[in-house]
Amino acid sequence: MSEPVLRPVVSYWVYVNDKSWVRVYINDVPLYRTPHVGPDSRSGPLNYLLQAGANELKIEVLKTGKPQAGKYQQNAIIFQVYTVNNMDAPESEKLDREILLDVRYPQILTSAEEEHQHLPFYHREVFELNMDLATPLFVNAPECQFDCAGTPALREAVERIYQVLDRGDYDALLDELSLKFSCDELVLEGDADRLRGARIAQWQQELLQYEPRPNEPLDMSMIHFEPRFGGRVAYVTRHDEQYVLDAVCRKDAKRRIRTDLLMVQQGGRWRVFA
Repeated sequence: MSEPVLRPVVSYWVYVNDKSWVRVYINDVPLYRTPHVGPDSRSGPLNYLLQAGANELKIEVLKTGKPQAGKYQQNAIIFQVYTVNNMDAPESEKLDREILLDVRYPQILTSAEEEHQHLPFYHREVFELNMDLATPLFVNAPECQFDCAGTPALREAVERIYQVLDRGDYDALLDELSLKFSCDELVLEGDADRLRGARIAQWQQELLQYEPRPNEPLDMSMIHFEPRFGGRVAYVTRHDEQYVLDAVCRKDAKRRIRTDLLMVQQGGRWRVFA
């Protein structure tokens, strides 16, 4: 069996200090959006939202305080896009990161036109990636027009995902997430089934065997549907800014699923893709 052909792996890192509240969008799709102020630091793969050529970054700063002393704290918010040149380096060796985009607050505030220097603050820029990247799934997904109440098909999709989690049908849950696993591997070409199998095994070993179940019944009156990327993407949140799915594991309370939903239409139904 031939080895997969590796594409460049592009990652992101976001840092938010303890007085700030921020939202980040890549190509109009939410990447980072928490229901609370910092402190927080997140990182992970970004290929599933990127395309070769022009990409759009949007940052919404809802709340912030004065930066503090320290290596990072002089910036209230940092957002970086990068690749790693030594992915196979041992843990003892420092990663060699090549920064492709570096955006910091308050620098973006002070560089904006004076009439825009207030909260909430909105920043938008386009950055180019001249590398071999797979086209994200949502780019060519069918368009759909809907309001904050969603459509019957969207509401049914949310109920379906909640119900399989609520009854502990983890095989059905993995099937619901199978498109997500495929999108997670957009950085690679080759034996997609083997790669998808590894992701499923990871979920089973690190989470599902501990039996996550929702903390409360699903209240559809609290669910909010937001069209993104021209209606190709449905971003599903709650009106109270809490997570759509919040499930603590019965056998290990330190493990949990806490997430909103990003969905696209595939094969005539709405499915989670990220």
